[in-house]
Amino acid sequence: MDDLGSSEELAFTPEQVESMLYQVITQVIGQSVYDDAKVAQWVDEINDRCMEMLVELTKPFKYTVTTFIMQRNGAGLHSSHSCFWDMATDNIAQANWPNDKHRDQHNNRMYVVVTVFAAAMTK
Repeated sequence: MDDLGSSEELAFTPEQVESMLYQVITQVIGQSVYDDAKVAQWVDEINDRCMEMLVELTKPFKYTVTTFIMQRNGAGLHSSHSCFWDMATDNIAQANWPNDKHRDQHNNRMYVVVTVFAAAMTK
């Protein structure tokens, strides 16, 4: 039983991480209106805060965090990810903001997408 408990504690849980990502996006972007001059700063701050939160989880993973911010002006947005990894241990979490939960609370003039790739460190 101890092995099961410890393996669950060490697992990458996308749902847990996604809620953290939404929290960071909301803290950094808040009610801000899209401003091209601030986008680079926002991206850096979101990436840094997300990485800090991931490291604080103290789980045996290597992380990659990507963030993009796009002005909402009717243009299409297409994105894709491809990974070659161990499906038993590695995973991905993604936050698309604003989502339905946040749409009414926040400015809808921009899209923010934060993606975390988690690759398990093996011995």
